[in-house]
Amino acid sequence: MPEPRLHIAVGVVSNRTGDSVLIARRRPGSHQGGLWEFPGGKRRPGEGRMQALCRELDEELGIRVDAARPLLCFDYDYPGRPVTLDVWAIDAWGGTPRGREGQPIRWAAPKELDPAQFPAANRRIIRAVSLSNLYFITPDAEDYGEAFLDRFEGVLRTGVRLVRFRSRNLAGQARQRVVARTAELCARHDCLLLGNDRTDARASPGVGGLHLTSHELMRLEARPAGAAWVAASCHNREELRQAGRLALDFCVLSPVQPTASHPEDGALGWERFAELAGEANLPVYALGGLAPGDLEKARRHGAHGIAMISALWNE
Repeated sequence: MPEPRLHIAVGVVSNRTGDSVLIARRRPGSHQGGLWEFPGGKRRPGEGRMQALCRELDEELGIRVDAARPLLCFDYDYPGRPVTLDVWAIDAWGGTPRGREGQPIRWAAPKELDPAQFPAANRRIIRAVSLSNLYFITPDAEDYGEAFLDRFEGVLRTGVRLVRFRSRNLAGQARQRVVARTAELCARHDCLLLGNDRTDARASPGVGGLHLTSHELMRLEARPAGAAWVAASCHNREELRQAGRLALDFCVLSPVQPTASHPEDGALGWERFAELAGEANLPVYALGGLAPGDLEKARRHGAHGIAMISALWNE
């Protein structure tokens, strides 16, 4: 008889400035003892998801949850110990965190989190935590010369740390040259760059992964091998579920609002976006008619962040 799956409520608690998260060390002698983890614990029978989260963070850290949003939810099978990790981002809380069960705790920036020091299931959470709130997608341009590259670096100077090089009317060696140059600029600004396909990845070691179209996504039977990061464009529930089945790192859900480039496409609206994003088991970015000022609204509706093209390019 298979072991029952344990439902674990997990909180990613951000500090007041939003640049660090709270981690705790597991007690020696416990399962995965001595490793660091994101705080949380087992959901009790009959207990709601949020109720379990609030209780666990109070019992472990002595804090009150004031604002939380789903980050991701996924299954992981340790030998003889299958779990479901129900992970929430804690954006507002009260109290003073302390290890109420005697466990060491500390604040750490996402880039400081070493996956080798965490239980294997927590490593997917580390990837989600390290994702920027803003995702820039390059526009199609008539000229990809120095003016394009200067403008691209200007976007990076605004603080963007996640980019997709999408430009559809650039191919061959010319594309490889531009991808290589954008990769150099991203490396200079500590920014993760995703390409459209493996051709982009071969153009420069600075390309960190792939962003799949929805058509490419639906043709796959497994996550692309060898790609450090994989994301996808989604427009409906079926595509979101496929992205989750393939254990992609994140997806973009669109269009949230009508856009100038695709006014004929039916917009989801915020309520429908929130419904679909709430069902996803991976971080979801909102795309379509959005600007940086829409970030908090998007987060209130279940988005990890927002993806933009013209709002950043035309600033």
